[in-house]
Amino acid sequence: MHLRAWSLLLAAVLSADLAFAEAPAAPEQKPPKPKPSGLTGNALPYCEMGTYVAGNICKPSPPGFYVPAGARYPLRCPEGTTSRAGARGIGDCK
Repeated sequence: MHLRAWSLLLAAVLSADLAFAEAPAAPEQKPPKPKPSGLTGNALPYCEMGTYVAGNICKPSPPGFYVPAGARYPLRCPEGTTSRAGARGIGDCK
């Protein structure tokens, strides 16, 4: 390559680097918060404590069971205890 061609190539590269370096930063994007209940897109619904997914809806835990945060199905109360419908934790079993 001739000196003139190298000069043009170098000038193009340097100007591209400067243009990239001076570009404004993209705004920070936060992930969407989960919905308290109901359908979340094509996925199963997100259900609150005391409820679980049954089909495409959130149902309260049945009597004698509880649903803590993050559980996908009702958990049975310890033997000799029971709970009301919608119990959220083992402390609701009496």
